[in-house]
Amino acid sequence: MSVQETSFEKQENIQVQSDNRSEEALSQAQDGMRDLSQQGKLSDLDKGKTSSMPAEFGGFELTDGSKLLQDMGSKLNEVKDQIKEAASKAVDLGSKFGEAVVCKATATPIEAPKEEAPNKAADDYKGEAGIKRDVPLETHTVKNGDTLESIARKHLGPDASVAEVAAHAKEIAKVNGVENPRMLHAGDKLQVPGHTKDGGFITKDEQGNKHTQWPDGSYRFEEKNGKFGVDRVPDGKGGYYEQGWGKNADDNYKIARDKDGQYHMLDSDGNKRRPQYSHEEQLLKRIRERDIASEKTREKKI
Repeated sequence: MSVQETSFEKQENIQVQSDNRSEEALSQAQDGMRDLSQQGKLSDLDKGKTSSMPAEFGGFELTDGSKLLQDMGSKLNEVKDQIKEAASKAVDLGSKFGEAVVCKATATPIEAPKEEAPNKAADDYKGEAGIKRDVPLETHTVKNGDTLESIARKHLGPDASVAEVAAHAKEIAKVNGVENPRMLHAGDKLQVPGHTKDGGFITKDEQGNKHTQWPDGSYRFEEKNGKFGVDRVPDGKGGYYEQGWGKNADDNYKIARDKDGQYHMLDSDGNKRRPQYSHEEQLLKRIRERDIASEKTREKKI
């Protein structure tokens, strides 16, 4: 039932209650008049006069029956007016409340789920250990009856072990920020991480760029449009090697960072050299700034 229908129904109920109260008050007044008539206090009202005999005096006294009837009618009208006024205010209030609810509902429409669910896990999250199989990164639309375990098993395949399914279900919850695994909603979009046979963990960021991380610290970045990418491998001494690749000539490079934080360009044979061009100097500057920003972020988390 819509908000407007609910509001109209409330107004109708209020009006019915008002009519019932008016009828009840009229009925009570009529009953009172009959009682008076039976006691001898009201009779021959058309003539406007009646007589009654108070018991304490043992005689008759003259009573104006028409005036008594008029007074009772005035009181009845006052009661009816008060009931109508209260009902009118209640209906008006109910109408305004219904309008406010409708306005609020139309002002905050439900946002349609995104086609690609962004990764909500921490940047340094490398997935769970024990999953080594080639499965692609996917976006899953939740259906009635789905659980994280059923989604994980379908993604990994029927030959996946119980331990692999449990680990993958944990990854799905972590990546999508699912706090209560038992409260999935049909229609929601979930990012289902991918994996590689050598232990790579694949996710996407909000822009749709792909990130693959390995337990040893190796890393791969692939731009959504496929025009650019980066591979980084630890050197085992506290530094790393990085290779960029792309359609533009300047995107293809090899650099090394040693344990002391020094950056070097590498030639085709992997030998260190100094930057020879301005774009190489700008490249090393950007990478240095990126690493500094990443280290600061890690320090804040600690």
